[in-house]
Amino acid sequence: SSSSPPSRTEAERLLVRDGGDDDDERHGRDVAARQGWRGRAIAALLAIGVGVLATTTWTADGGHASALGAGLSSIRDVERDSRASAMGDWQSAPRDWHIVGFASETYEDVAKLWYYRLQNLGYEYHHIVAVDDEIYAKLTRAGLRVIRAPDFTMVPGADLGSFWNFRLRYLLGELKRGQNVLLSDLDVIFAHHYDPNVLFNEVNDEEVDVFHSLGTAWPKEAHDKWGFSLCMGFAAFKATPATKALLEAAVQVCDKQGDDCDDQTIMNDLYLNYLQISWKPTEKHDQRKGVSHNSLIPITVKTLANLVPRLDVSRLVSSSSKLDPMLCYGHVHHVDGGNWAVAPIVEKVGASKVEIWKRFHDECLVSATANDAL
Repeated sequence: SSSSPPSRTEAERLLVRDGGDDDDERHGRDVAARQGWRGRAIAALLAIGVGVLATTTWTADGGHASALGAGLSSIRDVERDSRASAMGDWQSAPRDWHIVGFASETYEDVAKLWYYRLQNLGYEYHHIVAVDDEIYAKLTRAGLRVIRAPDFTMVPGADLGSFWNFRLRYLLGELKRGQNVLLSDLDVIFAHHYDPNVLFNEVNDEEVDVFHSLGTAWPKEAHDKWGFSLCMGFAAFKATPATKALLEAAVQVCDKQGDDCDDQTIMNDLYLNYLQISWKPTEKHDQRKGVSHNSLIPITVKTLANLVPRLDVSRLVSSSSKLDPMLCYGHVHHVDGGNWAVAPIVEKVGASKVEIWKRFHDECLVSATANDAL
C-alpha cells in the first residue's frame, strides 16, 4: 500500500496542526526513548507473540474460539472476588457495557463533573476506578459508583507508565470476564445519550471489535502513515477473542517497557506495525473501518471521528448567537446524529480540566468556520 496518508475527513481536519502532540505528559518524555518505542515493542512481540497469539484459534467461517488462558500464566488477572462485596448492587446487575473512568485525588472535581453529566443523560452503568485511597473515600461519601483500583495506587508525581500499565490490565481483566468496556478520560464531555449496545452493533458493525476516537499527531508514526492516530482516552472494547488477544499482547509489551509504558503508543504500534491495519472510509460520521492483515488476530477496528471529535480549544470561538444546543460543542442535546461527546485537548492538571469543562458548559463553543457561517 502507499506510504502517503489517506485524504483527511472533516473530523481529522479539526485536529491540531501536523506534527503537534495532544498530550503534554507523553510529549514531555525523553525523545530518544520514545523514538525507540516501535522497535522495542515489535521486537518484544516477535519474542513473545507466538506464545500469546497462538493461544487463539479461528474457525474456517471467520468465527473464533478462544483458548487464551494457555501459556499466559505470566499475566496476572485483575482480582475481582476480593472486592465483590464492596461493589454493591449496581455492580451485580448484568450490563452489556460499562463506561469506566479513572481518578486520583487531584481529579476529584472533574471526576464529579464527568459522573454527573453521564447521570443527567440517563446512564446507569458508568463508574469510576479510584487509584488512591483519598479519592475513593471522597467519591464513596458523595454516593458515586466507585471501586478502589485493585493492587494499584497512583503515587503523586510518579511516572504515568505504571498507571497506563494498570489501565491495560484492568481492561484486560474486564474483557476476560466477558464485560464490554467503554474507556473514557474524565475530561471527555458527553452531550447525548447513545446506547453503546445499539451504536456499536449497527448494520455492518457487528464484526467490529474495537472503536476508537481520534488522537491527534501522537504517536507520530501512525499519524504520518494514516493521517490520524487512535486515542485511548475514549475507546470501546467488545469482549471478543480478538480483542482479548490484542490486550494480552499490549500488556506484555507494556511490561517490557516498564516506566516507559504508554498505552496509546502501544496500541497504535500494534495496529500499524504488527496487525498492519488498512483503512477505508465508511458512509457515516466521517468514520473509517480498519481490518487486520495479521491472520493471528483478524481484528476489525473503527474510528468514532465526528461522533467524538477531538478539539483544540484554541481553535474554537464563543458564539454570541442563540443556537440549537446540538451546534454547540459539549452542550446536552437529544438528536441522534449529533456529537456523542467531545474530547478537548487540555493539560493533565485537574484545575485545567475543570476550567475547560466550565467553558463548554457556559459558552457556545463552535469552530471559527461555523461561526463565520452563522
